[in-house]
Amino acid sequence: GDDSDGECAVPMVNRFHMPDNGNHMFWYSHNYAGIHMVWLSTEHNFSRGSDMYEWLNKDLSSVDRDVTPWVFLMGHRPMYCSRAADANWVIQLHQREEYEDILYKYGVDIFFTGHYHSYDRTCPVYRNECLSNSGEAMATVHLMVGMAGAGIDPPKWRSDVKWSEYHAVQYGYSRLHVMNSTHISVEYVENSNGNILDEAWIISKHRWHTYSN
Repeated sequence: GDDSDGECAVPMVNRFHMPDNGNHMFWYSHNYAGIHMVWLSTEHNFSRGSDMYEWLNKDLSSVDRDVTPWVFLMGHRPMYCSRAADANWVIQLHQREEYEDILYKYGVDIFFTGHYHSYDRTCPVYRNECLSNSGEAMATVHLMVGMAGAGIDPPKWRSDVKWSEYHAVQYGYSRLHVMNSTHISVEYVENSNGNILDEAWIISKHRWHTYSN
C-alpha cells in the first residue's frame, strides 16, 4: 500500500529496540523463565534458504530444553487458521510448505499469530494431521489470538479442516498459565462478561520431535 508514503516501518525501527541476535525487530529471540520465545516476520521472505529461514533453523537448533523446556513462536499471519478467506489460505499453505518442518524438527510447542480479528485453536498438528499420544502433544499447537483488536471478523469458517478444535469471534483475550515444565493451561476470556469461552491443556515432555530424527 501507499499509506506510509514510502516510509513503511521507519518510525518503528528507529523507536523500538529488540534483542540483536536476529534482524532488528523483525525476527529475534530471547528467554523468559523456562520459555524460549522466537519472533518472526511473516511479511518477509520465509522460503527455504532465505535469511530468516536460515536464522530460524540456527536459533532453534541451539535451544537447551533443560534450561527452556517450552518453545514459543510468534508471528503475524497464521500457518493454520480455519477462517474462510482464500487469499490468506494460500499464504498458510506456503508457510507450511516452506518452514513447518523446522517447527516439527525442533519441537516448537505453540505458534501464536493474529492477522484475523478472531480466535482459533488447533490440535497439535503437523502436515494437516492431529498428533498426540495419550493426551501428550506430539506436534505444534497453533493459537490465533486476534480477537482483542479492531472490528471483529464475520463468523465464516472452513468446513473442510479437522485440526481446528475451537474458534470464535467474540472480543476477548487469552490467558496462558505455565504450570511447570510439562503443563500449560490456555484460556480464552470474553471481554463483555469475563466468561471463559475456551480452555485447554497443552501437555508435553518435549521429546516428540526427536522421534523423527
